[in-house]
Amino acid sequence: MHWFKLIFKKSKSARIRRRGGLLFWRQKPFFIGSLIFLLGTFATLFGLKQFGYYEKIVEIAAKSFFINKIIKQELRVNHIFVEGRSETSRKTLLQSLSLHRGQFILDFKPEEARLRIEKLPWVETAIIERHLPDTIRLIIKEKKPLALWQRNGQLLLVDDKGNIINLPNINSYTSLIIIIGKDAPIRAENLFNVLAAEPILAKEVKAAVRIGARRWNLYLKNNIQILLPENNTSAAWGHLAQLNKKYKLLTQDLVSIDLRLSDRVIIQDQAKTQIQKFNSVYDKYSTKIKTKKRKKIIKNIIYLPKKNNYKSDTRGLDKLL
Repeated sequence: MHWFKLIFKKSKSARIRRRGGLLFWRQKPFFIGSLIFLLGTFATLFGLKQFGYYEKIVEIAAKSFFINKIIKQELRVNHIFVEGRSETSRKTLLQSLSLHRGQFILDFKPEEARLRIEKLPWVETAIIERHLPDTIRLIIKEKKPLALWQRNGQLLLVDDKGNIINLPNINSYTSLIIIIGKDAPIRAENLFNVLAAEPILAKEVKAAVRIGARRWNLYLKNNIQILLPENNTSAAWGHLAQLNKKYKLLTQDLVSIDLRLSDRVIIQDQAKTQIQKFNSVYDKYSTKIKTKKRKKIIKNIIYLPKKNNYKSDTRGLDKLL
């Protein structure tokens, strides 16, 4: 009889489990609720850390008399990491941060330090992060020196955004191209991108003058002046590179090369007459190119003399073309 009661109790409890379901911690509502609670806790902690509330909570706790001493012992600046520094010295950055090793990290104000650092000559933007318990991270973006801007008889170093880089001494940057013109600093980056497409020619440029806030005149190291057009500057610059490669124009005794017209290149030489200049080009290529191709050599190239004998020489040149 005893064993019958035992079997009856077991079967009864089994029926209860089948009817009543799983134990409470294995039931579906409890499982979903626990999962939501854990996810909510994790999201809260992550949000506090992500949006800076974690540090604020620590700051509030630090004001407590009971835990102030404990926190101050642990939250000391031991590491300062800097990214993006090239021209700005370490000493200058530390002075602007107003920070030293062992300082209580919560006394450091990142926003105030950022404003001080962005006033430095080379710094364009700065980001300062405070990582508890002991690390400061500084990320700076420095200005890129582009050219020397001649204004009121002075040379000023400017970056690729047209901003002036205030330095006490610019002797280290005298190899940069000199730009002249009121709007030259803000237009120079586009010009330099065009010049970079032909690096061999770009190395010969020593100055660029903005004309009428519309176009540029270039001055080469051999004192030849290049007159660029207002539009299609890239095409004109590339065309000049092709002509120079074929005819070595930049090695000749020229005054200017005018690229403003789309269908021709006007070249002004020194004191030589136009016919003499043409003959020198003619003789130079006569041994390599047949007579029919001589016209092709000087096609779309007009040599202009420096003196007043332009009309008679032009008539002679037009017949040849």
